Amino acid sequence: MTSKDEQTDVDVLKALLRDADGQVQLNAAVRLAYEGCDAGLDLLIGGLSHPTSTVRFSQVPDALKSLGKPARQKLQQSVFNPAARTAAARALFLLGDTRDIGRVLAAALAGDDPEEQQLAVRLSGEVGAAAVTALPDLQRLALEGMPLACAALAVVGGGAGLPQLLQGVDHVDGEVRYRAMRGLAGLGPGAAAAGPSLRRRLMDEDLPLSERLTAAQALRCVSASGGEVVDDIGAALTSGDRWLRIGLLRELAKMGPKYAAKKAANTDEWPRWEARWAHRQGGDLGADFESRVLPVFVAALDDPDHDIKRNAMLGLALAGPLPPAAAKAIEQASGLCQRLRADVLRRGGVQAASRVKCSCDLVGLHEPDIDLDLFSERCEKAWATGGRELDDTLPKWIFLKYLVERHGFILHGTRTSGIDTLQPLNKSGGGNRTSDQPGIFAVDHASMAMYFGVVDRTSPQIRSLSNSLDDGRDTAQVSRRYCRLGVTMAGLSQRPFVAATVYVLPRQTFSLMGEWTSLTPVKPVAEIPVSPTDFPFLDFLWGSDLGPLSTQFGARSQHLYDVSLWASKRSAAAAHIQATPTPWEQL
Repeated sequence: MTSKDEQTDVDVLKALLRDADGQVQLNAAVRLAYEGCDAGLDLLIGGLSHPTSTVRFSQVPDALKSLGKPARQKLQQSVFNPAARTAAARALFLLGDTRDIGRVLAAALAGDDPEEQQLAVRLSGEVGAAAVTALPDLQRLALEGMPLACAALAVVGGGAGLPQLLQGVDHVDGEVRYRAMRGLAGLGPGAAAAGPSLRRRLMDEDLPLSERLTAAQALRCVSASGGEVVDDIGAALTSGDRWLRIGLLRELAKMGPKYAAKKAANTDEWPRWEARWAHRQGGDLGADFESRVLPVFVAALDDPDHDIKRNAMLGLALAGPLPPAAAKAIEQASGLCQRLRADVLRRGGVQAASRVKCSCDLVGLHEPDIDLDLFSERCEKAWATGGRELDDTLPKWIFLKYLVERHGFILHGTRTSGIDTLQPLNKSGGGNRTSDQPGIFAVDHASMAMYFGVVDRTSPQIRSLSNSLDDGRDTAQVSRRYCRLGVTMAGLSQRPFVAATVYVLPRQTFSLMGEWTSLTPVKPVAEIPVSPTDFPFLDFLWGSDLGPLSTQFGARSQHLYDVSLWASKRSAAAAHIQATPTPWEQL
């Protein structure tokens, strides 16, 4: 039964199908499809030829999938439309129909439209072995230097793509090298010939962190002997900076006896088909794990860098029964959260370890408790100018917080300034209903809005953002609103921050659709320029890792789950701080 509120939402969406703006119509059709309503089906079929690739290839097919049989009948005709065929073929694939996949892929891959080729490559990887007729084109595109073609080549052709992947490891383009190494990881021991090239990449100090860590991952997967991998990673550990050491400790953790290979395919990284292929179990050390790897984790417990300690504990948690010496080292290690210590000892079979009550969120960041009345006069004076004349002594996050809490506005952070009207066209292509939904996203949290602006998502090292807002309690049982703000660890190591703008928006057209979202255009009431130094959590962001390690731990090991997802606890400048930071002395 549909509730009254749900029915009202559907009625509102149906009314938007008649909006004068075609984008608004399509946005409403997508949301109606998610509600199981096919009132906008014809608009969705038209959206398969939308000029924005993420809309026609990700957003619209995912919505059509929700409609089932009615959508399938309409899609059969769209695969003959050159402007819609690749997106239509993906929608049919999602509905279980692969009859036209081969013909569509052949036409798109052999064509001269680079964007359609890229979409066809993505579809090939998603389809997998069923796209084997596309193998020659994928081999050609991989040799021509299309990065994702390397990954798709491995998924579709398996060992048949090895020659092109081996060439890709030595390509001049770093993105090609990255995808080729992930493809080799997916091939496993059948790609053992790549070992020498991967070792060179791992030890090359001139390469970006993401490539060196990907080389380590691939080495772990292609090597038949786990001992060789330990030697290679051990050599890199002795010469790497904190970021490399953290990543390599995580690769060693995946060699632990308790690492569940069957769960390694689960990942939120996108495109998911490529990530599932790349994240495979590597060489097995067996009984040698205790003598070869365990000492590395134990030694890291003495490191002054708190993140090194955390990730060493992750490895120890996957080691199985802990020998007495390792258990003693864990018990004596300084600067560790007691809950994390107890969880690792209990998993290691140390019976004396009991669950420690811990209500604080060591991952969440929170803005300080401030009395906005103390800033009211300055904020109102600044707002009278639309925020154009801000007092230099007034932190911008406080001004934005004031606008949210006292004026009821909502905020949108972006690196693009000078936008007269925000358009409801999401281009993320992130692979789920929240990230792929149409509309304008906004938040009712000042620091989080600044985060979305100052993090440079155009950087090739920023492969994902990880963020959430949660209600919780601190150690004093005070209710707080925590934000978890993360950037791909390899990207965070590069300090990827830029000047940005936070737009102040009226709330009228926004509703919660996973996030605050407006399906219709919004005219900002003000725009506030912000610099990275205005962002209060600049040195306290997390380096996140959306690989399969986070699937190893559940609610009963919450702190281990946090370590497995939030690989680096903050920047190097704040790594020595254990507890949730409060960098607010200036207040």
